[in-house]
Amino acid sequence: MGTNVAGMGRRIAASPEDEDPTLRQDDPQAPWPVKRGGWVARLYSRSLGAALLAIFMVTFIARLWQSTRHAAEQAAAHGQPAEGVLQHLFSGQILVRKFPELAK
Repeated sequence: MGTNVAGMGRRIAASPEDEDPTLRQDDPQAPWPVKRGGWVARLYSRSLGAALLAIFMVTFIARLWQSTRHAAEQAAAHGQPAEGVLQHLFSGQILVRKFPELAK
């Protein structure tokens, strides 16, 4: 058993990680989400992607909050009204502060 690599006709052995986890529901060594099946198994099979998405969202929201707070402090120092979070997000200033070359 193997898979075709880049159309070259070569075959490599498939790793156990590449198998469909639902095929191992009866295996005593299978993790409990695989044994349970259904939506739990689907969530388990996508857990790495979900974890990375959660990390991205947390860091993006933290960056947005910090950048909005900094912009509000700068606006107050210059006697201007502070903008809201959505206004700051759509103004593009969150990117300019991180990548100053975009401001040129």
